[in-house]
Amino acid sequence: MIRFFSVVDIFNVTAGTWTTAALSETREGLAATSLPNAGLAFFAGGQNALGVSNVVDIFDATSGTWTTAALSKAGLTLAATSLPNAGLAIFAGGMRGYLSFSNVADIFDATTGTWTTATLSEGRGYFDATSLWSAGVAIFAGGCVNNGSFKIDVSKGVDIFNSTALPTLPPTMPPATNSASPSLIIVIIVACIVVAFLIHICVFVKYKAIRDKQPKRWILASVVLGPFVWVAWWLAHRSTAQAPSAYPTHPEAASSLSQPLVSKPSAPSLDDAHVSLQD
Repeated sequence: MIRFFSVVDIFNVTAGTWTTAALSETREGLAATSLPNAGLAFFAGGQNALGVSNVVDIFDATSGTWTTAALSKAGLTLAATSLPNAGLAIFAGGMRGYLSFSNVADIFDATTGTWTTATLSEGRGYFDATSLWSAGVAIFAGGCVNNGSFKIDVSKGVDIFNSTALPTLPPTMPPATNSASPSLIIVIIVACIVVAFLIHICVFVKYKAIRDKQPKRWILASVVLGPFVWVAWWLAHRSTAQAPSAYPTHPEAASSLSQPLVSKPSAPSLDDAHVSLQD
């Protein structure tokens, strides 16, 4: 007898601990992917004792809660991948029954919380998917197909989906700056003058003897030391701001994080490009 399970083991890398949760229904042959920027993990499709499932269990790591959604068509051995920079999770194909393979791709947009559908070049199951985050490209390759003569055949097809989203920094990270702003430079100059004045007062009160014996050195120290400290701080701040971000930034990405991360038609097509694997 085949047994199906709903157990989910969750590892917290920060705490180094394991916890368990449960899917909304027991099943096998499902697909999983995640959107790290949004803190979401998806478990979609599969089959259980009652048949093929279209359920999508969604785990929100931020709130620690589970919700469910539904694929447009039930399927097992489907392929899943994501484009985190575009906020898209894609679930494609899958086996619906004997010699029946789906060519539908369900696309979840995390920025709007909506689902749309697209079409593969052919219905398929038992295939693989991967993505190129910075390029906004998802790739679906190989798998099993129905060759039209009541036989299962192996596919050489590769479907390439090119999203129209511009990669940008995740909302939790501030945009990096490459140079100091004019206002920052003015603040630094004023701060240098203030520090120099404070050093002058401190030395005048505490080291009066040194000031009286070596007035030139006293003046030089009070004028140079303050600006030197602040210039060193500014250089350190500038080098930190120029450090590369953990996520790639498209050269044409919007400068403001308040702008939408995704700019795409309501029903994108997965057959932007279709090639074949070589023997």
